[in-house]
Amino acid sequence: MYPIKTIILVILSLLMCSCSINEPVKYAIVYGVSEYPYPGLELPYSANDAVSVSRLLEHLGYEVILRTDDEASMQNIEKDFATLSRMIDDNDLFLFYFSGHGLSKQTMLELNDSIVGDDYFSMLLYHEFAYSNLSQYINANTLSNQKLNQLFNTLPDGLKMGVIDACYSGHLINNQGIVDYTPDDYDGSVIRDNDFSTIVGDAIGNYNSLKNKGSNTGYMLLTSSGSNEVSWDGFFSHSVFTYFFLMSAEQGDLNKDGVITALESYCYAYAACQKYWNTPTQDAVWNFLPKITGGAEDLIIFGHPTIITATILNSQ
Repeated sequence: MYPIKTIILVILSLLMCSCSINEPVKYAIVYGVSEYPYPGLELPYSANDAVSVSRLLEHLGYEVILRTDDEASMQNIEKDFATLSRMIDDNDLFLFYFSGHGLSKQTMLELNDSIVGDDYFSMLLYHEFAYSNLSQYINANTLSNQKLNQLFNTLPDGLKMGVIDACYSGHLINNQGIVDYTPDDYDGSVIRDNDFSTIVGDAIGNYNSLKNKGSNTGYMLLTSSGSNEVSWDGFFSHSVFTYFFLMSAEQGDLNKDGVITALESYCYAYAACQKYWNTPTQDAVWNFLPKITGGAEDLIIFGHPTIITATILNSQ
């Protein structure tokens, strides 16, 4: 059962969307880090996530820049965004994907980073240099939410989306910018659906308020978890969220129109996490739910392949 708030947001997005006549050129930057240069930081499936996402997007006509492990560095991500900034037009579609460690404000404060703000979140990239300690390495090689916004702002205005599979990634989403009635630390309890008119009113009010204040990030954002939730892996050789994100390209066409939008992909991943992963309240530590935010337009991110091939899903 898909959350009623999400279905209504799909309807709202379609009502507000202005469709382009010509299909956009599609670009993607895909990063995944499994082999960090410090013992204990390894993530078994993040690089595999990135390879599978890259293969899917190429299968669907995207031009993809793929970086895994030692190539997934701060230097390369700045170079890759700069490269695409010279190629992308306003009518083109851009998707950024990351799978790896996510670090919350609390984690960064424990590492004596005194410059973080209340909404701070960062993704841990790779660097081969042997820093004197782990804290120094992490402080020097994190892609913060502020830095991610700066990179997105180097691209032309247009159709842009980020997909982040990392612990605590809900920190990337400003709670004032979404209509979301799920907690940031989901305990497995029943989520109450809200009244139709309330949800639509909140959606329109939030969007118009952010637009008038200039607070909108300018791109849609889909995160694997809430700001206080861990994103788990070990699901058919992938991270849990990424596996369902991949499968949404085959099974997520909710309105049967032959394409899958960002909100449809979110709906699919949300429902799949609830059905196949989340547990009763006594095992709440395992629970998490994806988050999504954006503007008034939904984005078509996937065509409708007849099948997700074994080559895409089994990329190890």
